[in-house]
Amino acid sequence: MSTTDLPDYINSLGDIEGMLRQLDKRFGKPRIKNSKKMKGQYMSRIIIKFLAYQKQSTCDEIAKKEFEKNIQTHRLEKSISDNIRKFIKNNLIYPRLVMEDGYKKGIKQNIVTYSLTPAGVLYAIYLFADIRLELESGMRVWYPTESDPTGMDFVFVRKLAKQYSHLFPKVFGRLDIFEKIIGEEYETIIWDTFMRLISADPAPQGKYEMLTEHALYYFWSGELTKNGPDELIAEQFSLMFYANLESAIEMILDSRSSNEWMKKIMNKENLTMEKTIRESNPIIARTMWMKIMNKDMKLNKWYYDFVVDTIESKQRDLGELEYYRYEIHLKKA
Repeated sequence: MSTTDLPDYINSLGDIEGMLRQLDKRFGKPRIKNSKKMKGQYMSRIIIKFLAYQKQSTCDEIAKKEFEKNIQTHRLEKSISDNIRKFIKNNLIYPRLVMEDGYKKGIKQNIVTYSLTPAGVLYAIYLFADIRLELESGMRVWYPTESDPTGMDFVFVRKLAKQYSHLFPKVFGRLDIFEKIIGEEYETIIWDTFMRLISADPAPQGKYEMLTEHALYYFWSGELTKNGPDELIAEQFSLMFYANLESAIEMILDSRSSNEWMKKIMNKENLTMEKTIRESNPIIARTMWMKIMNKDMKLNKWYYDFVVDTIESKQRDLGELEYYRYEIHLKKA
């Protein structure tokens, strides 16, 4: 397999949608029932899924799992391990989905271990969280199941988050806080952020959209990029997460209210109090958001500084427009 068939690794999270489309062409879209070994669909999936459940794994460990799963195969376990090692080197390291991540002591020498990168973690969610996403005319369209209205496999996401909380400490490292304050549907906030990330949205209109746009396309830090783009990508995802957190919480509250509303309609109960509760959801969402932010004042300052950076960026843009207006002799109305 030629690395020229794969995209360059992304330098910014704003490029991830293009990367996913390229990987769709190379390894197939999510939810393929029978992946084809000859096109790398099968190999890419067994490696990324194994690393999603177990970071810092060796090729031998991945091969052993594959050998045990297909015990009838005529291939030797070492042969599978060699193919996995070659595939990682030629197809997964280059687009920065997988990285070398330390060593384990072998019989004769230390053995390289591999983990997912931040982009690899997001690709794993895209590939295995069972999102059932289709893009139609630039809009997000998801297909829920009866047991899960979001259509996302949160069991997989929880296990992935546990393995890679060190890469996304501001999000995956705080799931217990989210659950305590928001409740059992807290995982929906991750779904909401991811859906916004991987699908085309209209041009920014409100504060959340402007903050998201800044996080994806204009935020930059020399400190975060000195060792490559991985830390920046993780930071951008975290910024985007908190930029949309309040609206995601309100979505959860509205969903709860709608469910209660329907129950009362079915039971022919008085709906006056339920309407009052629904109208108060934005206030409750803001209160929950503030509780989450104030649990860690360092994180609070981190997000505040980002909001200030966004404002200053917008002010610079407006200043350029004002100068442009002056140059072309436009007059104020």
